[in-house]
Amino acid sequence: MSLGAVGTFVGRPVLWALSVNGADGVQNMLNILGTEFSSSMKLTGMHSIAEFQADKELTMYKNDLYRVR
Repeated sequence: MSLGAVGTFVGRPVLWALSVNGADGVQNMLNILGTEFSSSMKLTGMHSIAEFQADKELTMYKNDLYRVR
């Protein structure tokens, strides 16, 4: 999302949750996803997705993982 996406799909986790515990499983999975996303935003000091997209210093590309600084 920090690269500019306006949405993302989470189809596979929804289907897994549905197969394990039906509608309650899907609701639980969405709650977990929301909590994880909220925690990630708090850890980076961001309050909205727009802040992620505006801060290009926060974006890490695959090549950055291999670069020695």
